[in-house]
Amino acid sequence: MRFLKALIGSIVVCWVVIGVIWGLTLRQKSRAEQFLQQLTNLELGKSTFAEAQQIALKYRGFPWYADSGDMRCTFQRCELRFIFQNKPLTSFHLARYVELIAVISVKDGIIVGRDVVYARETGRYFPFQYNVIDRASWNDGPVSNINQTVGLARLKVNDTGIPSTVMVRLGPSSTADQRNRAYAFNLSCLARFLDCDDPSAFFPSGIPYRGEPSQTHSENW
Repeated sequence: MRFLKALIGSIVVCWVVIGVIWGLTLRQKSRAEQFLQQLTNLELGKSTFAEAQQIALKYRGFPWYADSGDMRCTFQRCELRFIFQNKPLTSFHLARYVELIAVISVKDGIIVGRDVVYARETGRYFPFQYNVIDRASWNDGPVSNINQTVGLARLKVNDTGIPSTVMVRLGPSSTADQRNRAYAFNLSCLARFLDCDDPSAFFPSGIPYRGEPSQTHSENW
């Protein structure tokens, strides 16, 4: 009887600890969702450096590489980086590592771009990764290849037509529908123990990631 009570007590303690860990991770997911809402409310080409700084202050954004080897954040050029992770779940090996990383780009006091990367480790297989790259203008650089034109790219596609990486590039020509679908992140994997091994649980439901078993790019999706 004494052993049984000790066993039950140990089980209860374990579940309490797991509950606390999960609760802390849920806070990360909630903050990530709030951050995404504020990020998408920014108007590229109009919103200001001051607005980016306010978001950075609230969500612990920090200067990133504006140029090679240069992490200075100035009115003329600044990259602010944000990270949200499924910790402490992953710290205790209760779930595979998931992260949401975002960057706000500022030029001459105006927000000109935002990048979002949502990624999940999947063991020996390629990790799931979903990227949104949004620019006020793509005229500042060359647009001659698949990685520099607006549209949807399916990368690292397996023989069943499922990619491990999906990249969406948005610009002034992107439609409101495309933007809504691109930013419809499902962040549930930031606080899940299981059920994120399937791409349908990770990629936004409005993104046509399934297709032919080869790398593709499409401006109309």
